[in-house]
Amino acid sequence: MAGEGTPVTADKDTINRDEAAQAVAIKRYGTEIGEAVRRAVAEAGLPPEPANYGKGKGRDLPGFGMHDGIEACEVAGEPRLRAHGCVLAKVWYEKGQDALGRIYCYVDPAKYMAYNPDVKMIHTRCVPDGDAFCELAVRSTTPEDRKRFRGDGPDWITVDAP
Repeated sequence: MAGEGTPVTADKDTINRDEAAQAVAIKRYGTEIGEAVRRAVAEAGLPPEPANYGKGKGRDLPGFGMHDGIEACEVAGEPRLRAHGCVLAKVWYEKGQDALGRIYCYVDPAKYMAYNPDVKMIHTRCVPDGDAFCELAVRSTTPEDRKRFRGDGPDWITVDAP
């Protein structure tokens, strides 16, 4: 865990107060990105649909993080992206901070839900969780996902559950 402190319940796991604050901060950062992407997409005259994410003149950030390679695949009929060699996962691992690195991964669902609250990008596999690669899927959100995301607490991270 990324620091000591009193446990905080976030439905997905019990996390300490430092991690809870980090999860809230990551949501703010992801929200900033998602809102900027949504504005750029709207300025390009496009609807905020998953296929339009990143179109237009928005932030100059990698669309799917920094990796050695990305591949499209399909799992049980669902389109997914597999990211191999995540640079950030390597950094967190080298620092012995996989848990902190995993909290950073929540930026993906946050930016997608800020872009369009009806969709989220989730990790079906994640290197800081012990997987060999990250696997991402775009899925519809539930009313509970949207409620948690609108809240102020760390329990919004449950939207990343596969």
